[in-house]
Amino acid sequence: MNSLDLYARFEPLIPFTKEIGSLHGEFIACLKRLGAKNALDVGCGSGAFLERLGSANIAAKGIDKSEAMIKLAASHGVAECVDLADEKGFYDAVTAVFDVVNYLKSNELVGFFSAAFDRLNDRGSFLFDVNTLHGFEAVAQGDLALEKSAVFGTVRSKYVDEKLVSIFDLFTPNGDRYKRDHWEITQYFHTNRSLQEALKKAGFSTIKQLQFHLYSGEKADKTIYIASR
Repeated sequence: MNSLDLYARFEPLIPFTKEIGSLHGEFIACLKRLGAKNALDVGCGSGAFLERLGSANIAAKGIDKSEAMIKLAASHGVAECVDLADEKGFYDAVTAVFDVVNYLKSNELVGFFSAAFDRLNDRGSFLFDVNTLHGFEAVAQGDLALEKSAVFGTVRSKYVDEKLVSIFDLFTPNGDRYKRDHWEITQYFHTNRSLQEALKKAGFSTIKQLQFHLYSGEKADKTIYIASR
């Protein structure tokens, strides 16, 4: 089982539904201001944002590389296990919500942004968020221990050399014992300059930014980018 499918099993333990909901709300507000009638949600995960899109009367499709996630997302709308580069539809907006772009290495940005550009209608927009340096250094680092319905999990995260490495352990009941799954996920810090340059190389002509406070604090821990054709 790959790390994405394992994370699908870990996700129900994560307690930050209120914070993630506020981020989803900001994306919906941006899409409404843009007048988007339909959207492609890349890295849709379990489909929580797909559900919000439907509630906002924005027709949507979700795609993700994890088959386990897509099985969960299907209950919230149209969802398919496919890479963005292989998607064929055209949309008023493409979204990548909650750290999706932080999972990309710097040399993968232009290719990903170009694939998003190719899926947009004329004057369409690509919206995504990334963690700020403050978000990585002051917010994301640390240890968590989580438990729900006899399932126990831990995550230990450390930010070093512009990378956040998170080590996951998931313990699930297996008879009179527990089965342990262990994996790690890496996120990458991207500077505003590198993101701007990659977006321009991909063809985007207008790039706007919004500072967002996902968690409480004086400094923003996320930046939302709105890049338009």
